[in-house]
Amino acid sequence: MQYQYAALLGARVITGLINVVLLILVARTSGVSVYGALGVAIAILGYVALVSDFGMTTFISRERARGNAGDVASALRLNAVTSCLMAAGSVTTCALLAVFTPVPWYFALLALGAALEKNTDAALSVSVADRRVWTVPISLVLRRTLSLAGFFVIVSVPSISSVAAYCLAMLVAALAGQVHVRIDLRAHTVRPDSRPPWPQVIRRLWPFALASLSSAVQSLDSVAAGAMCGAYQTGLYSAAMRLVSPFWLLSNSMRQILVPHSARKSASQAMRLAKQVTVFHLVLLCACAFVALFSQSLTLLLLGTAYQESAGVLAIGLIAFPVIALSSTLGSVLQGQNDSRFVAVNGVAFALALLIAMPTGAALGAGQGLAAATGLVFLAKDISLWARIRRLVPDHPQAQPNEQTDHPIARTSGSANHSNGPHFTYSIIVPTHNSGSYVERLIASIPRRSDIELIVIDDHSEPDQFAMTRQILEHSGIAHWRLLPNNRGRGAGGARNLGVSEAGGDWLIFADSDDAFAPTFQDALERYATAETDLVLFRPAPEPTETGVTRTAGYETIFDRGDIQEIGYRFPGVVWKWFRRSLVIDHGLVFSETMLSNDYLFSVTAFAYAQRPVIDNVAVYYASSRTGSLSYHKHSIDELLVRVRVQIEVADFLRSRLRGSTLRKVLPAKGSYLKAALRIAGVRGFLRLFGAYFGHGLPFRHEMGPMAIIRVFSRIRQGSDLMGTPGGGRNA
Repeated sequence: MQYQYAALLGARVITGLINVVLLILVARTSGVSVYGALGVAIAILGYVALVSDFGMTTFISRERARGNAGDVASALRLNAVTSCLMAAGSVTTCALLAVFTPVPWYFALLALGAALEKNTDAALSVSVADRRVWTVPISLVLRRTLSLAGFFVIVSVPSISSVAAYCLAMLVAALAGQVHVRIDLRAHTVRPDSRPPWPQVIRRLWPFALASLSSAVQSLDSVAAGAMCGAYQTGLYSAAMRLVSPFWLLSNSMRQILVPHSARKSASQAMRLAKQVTVFHLVLLCACAFVALFSQSLTLLLLGTAYQESAGVLAIGLIAFPVIALSSTLGSVLQGQNDSRFVAVNGVAFALALLIAMPTGAALGAGQGLAAATGLVFLAKDISLWARIRRLVPDHPQAQPNEQTDHPIARTSGSANHSNGPHFTYSIIVPTHNSGSYVERLIASIPRRSDIELIVIDDHSEPDQFAMTRQILEHSGIAHWRLLPNNRGRGAGGARNLGVSEAGGDWLIFADSDDAFAPTFQDALERYATAETDLVLFRPAPEPTETGVTRTAGYETIFDRGDIQEIGYRFPGVVWKWFRRSLVIDHGLVFSETMLSNDYLFSVTAFAYAQRPVIDNVAVYYASSRTGSLSYHKHSIDELLVRVRVQIEVADFLRSRLRGSTLRKVLPAKGSYLKAALRIAGVRGFLRLFGAYFGHGLPFRHEMGPMAIIRVFSRIRQGSDLMGTPGGGRNA
């Protein structure tokens, strides 16, 4: 990310300076009123471009990062269609205005160039997601260099004004950018086997479209100035804000790569990313405040005495800029984390506030009032986005690291890195947290074979529990084992990710520390040592437990129906599945770093990408459900919300790959946790969870039918326990 950001930032600095020089030349060679009209035209066309983009730039970037080639192909085609519609509509409007009003005819050229630029920028998001360093910088520098060179050539022609030359030069640059991006797409994209239909893509696009639409409202500041202050004040405002534009380069470069980067992150990593982004903008705020001290001198130096009254606008604009820029980058982090619907709703709310604040500020204080009002609205928006980001990883008592985290590592000889260490047929990966008294049963059930390595990842256990686990391993008789402290992730998901990175086996087998392998495990090891498959789904073992319930009842029902699609997508627990390490590594599969449901998306995506999945009706793993484990303990509403968010993330992934009856059959059910919420927190808890589900298209199943609701309220009055095991498993 650092190299990509540095290259993109360098290109934007160069192109930003070129653009500023070009606009300064136009301002110096045209009247204030004419330049004000150009500023209004640029603002309107920029807004139209953002609206007609329909959120596709962000959507393409995220889906490309996730490897959804069909969605990317459909979105690129839709982008071309909307670009053509924008060009036709905006050029026709400008031509009609030129006939019936004093609007210059050459604004139609600017409109056509804006449509081409919009199409180019959306298509370039493919290379951003691919982490190709130089494609976007080359495109940016090419377009802006041609626009400057073209301006000098065209303005030298007699009878062509500087504004007309600017519009024509921008069109030439846009055409060059379009040719470049077409060549790039042809070289780096492969036609997918199938593409989802446009209606399905549009349904998934609407949160991104709303976010783009609402963020585009800020680009109407020149329009608000023109409506409330007149052409002269608008010219002063536009000239001053153009001088702020170089500072936008830092933030825009970051925002462009944040969505695909955040899409590859866990929730905890995304929160750290948001903190880094915020610190960056705070530093930027200090730098801008320092530059604002010299706004009077900068205005006279760069714009001349005709624009000296715009110094106040420049000072306030510089201070407001980092506050405004931060909101878009925080929104990008949330969009990458599948929270695009909140970003959309939040954006609409603050767009309405901005539509009121901008004309009010312009009426009260002309350009300075407009800049100040805009900054205050975005400050409130930043606060609301940060409140949402803090909920990405809800606090959980077990999620907090123990103060004693620097455990020694016990291992066999050889490197910890699988690329340099010994090779095995099987790697058994076991996360553990204060499970020293339980893990002995699991270890005893593992066959003593030379082709097995056991990797135990300790997730911040108490020192005595860690020592107990190490002692059990030392006396286990297992030839190859390692005990690793989990110092880089949260919960079982982070521990499993560490185990995968350290594993050297062809097969990855996951187990929980308080479970055990069945006697049939040995035979299965022989069957699949050289099998031509990359995913095996075993029947869950119906083992009685100390709690009187089993974790496998619901899964057995799914298994009995024998539908491989239903088993693969609605049977999430990884402890009943074996994964080829190549399947996991090649597709970049990672566990969610949440305390609950951390294996659901991993399991679903693995089945989606598997080429040769196999169903095995033999039970090779016993799952227990002890009091106090994550599968049995009574959840809080926040913990249920974590499960709901994972369900929504899974649903979004399934919609990107499946359609029709198959999709409806395997989508997670809305009713899975509503009864639990009703039992824990009554009607308020029920409504809170229902609100989280709302709008995501997850179907209700029989769990929340009318008779089920009646039984729930009846059992609440009787004070009975409803919980059981929502979802059917510890990490379901």
